[in-house]
Amino acid sequence: MGKPKFDNKWALVYNSSMNSKNVRKRRTDRNQVIYYIQDVETLEYYIGLTALSFRGNVFRTLRRRMQKHMQRAMTENKNWGLSRALRERGTDRFVFGTLEVVRGKRPAHARETELINTMQPALNTFGVK
Repeated sequence: MGKPKFDNKWALVYNSSMNSKNVRKRRTDRNQVIYYIQDVETLEYYIGLTALSFRGNVFRTLRRRMQKHMQRAMTENKNWGLSRALRERGTDRFVFGTLEVVRGKRPAHARETELINTMQPALNTFGVK
């Protein structure tokens, strides 16, 4: 007996079913959390944005985002305002909270930009224009 022949018709059927109308579109309307991180002694703060996760649990989402900020500050030598402040002052001096929850990525980025430009937070390194 010889090798079985590969039947190309099944590959064609499979590949043609993977066209753009059947591929799941990435969601752009997720809830986004605009948050602040503030030094309780100097009252300087940072404004940031993150996607809401943990089945809509804002506190868990922000706690995880704060952990990522702290990890990055301690492991990477970035000269960003927030990272520098976390390294120099210690993480115990900082608190975090929610400013707004916005539906959709584009509106959330626009709102974050507006808040940063209006409030001029001291720990945001890059002024968003």
